[in-house]
Amino acid sequence: MAIECFVIVILIVVMSLLMLRRERKEYALSILPLVILPAVHLLSPYLLGWVEAYTRLDRQGVLVFADAVALVVSCLLIGALAVKIEHKRARNTLVIICGLFLVVLSFILISHILAV
Repeated sequence: MAIECFVIVILIVVMSLLMLRRERKEYALSILPLVILPAVHLLSPYLLGWVEAYTRLDRQGVLVFADAVALVVSCLLIGALAVKIEHKRARNTLVIICGLFLVVLSFILISHILAV
């Protein structure tokens, strides 16, 4: 799933840059937290040994915990950054769609971790 997460990160950054070019700063900032979950999933295997030394979790437990924390942080940041969007309908739609995207992605990533 590393390649898929890397592609997701690149696509979201490109989308954010395109929104910046169209002078939609609030939208560009609001979708950047979508990068957190795939980035944490990419980086967590490299930090695994350090975290395992301080916890009683096994490898899968640490990876699932990292993805779950990234999901919560991403959702909170999306909600906090979406406040700057003027139109209520656009703000609510963005928060719901981004939240659903993160929940589905985290479900896929966690099920892949547990299947291995």
